[in-house]
Amino acid sequence: MSTGDPSVFGQPGEYIATSNGITISASPSWGSLDLNLPENEDFKELKERIEGIEKRLAIVIPNTELQARFPALQEAYNHYKLIEKLVNDQT
Repeated sequence: MSTGDPSVFGQPGEYIATSNGITISASPSWGSLDLNLPENEDFKELKERIEGIEKRLAIVIPNTELQARFPALQEAYNHYKLIEKLVNDQT
C-alpha cells in the first residue's frame, strides 16, 4: 500500500481510517474531528488568543516590505533584536 492509500481497520464497532498521515478514530473517547481549521471555532478562538498575547507582550513581528521602504524602521528593528539578544543572554 502506498503512503496516500486510505485504509480502514479495527475491531467490530471501532472504525479507524488513516490516510496521508492523518488518523481518525470513532472510539468512544473521540467526539468529532473538524480539520477545516479556518472555520473551526476552537481554532479561531486559539488564534485570536495568541494574537492578543503577542500584542500584549509587544512581540515584534517584522514587516520586510515596510522595512525595505523605510530604512529607519529596519534600523529600529535591528536595535530591537540586539537589545532582545542582550537581555536574553543575561538570564
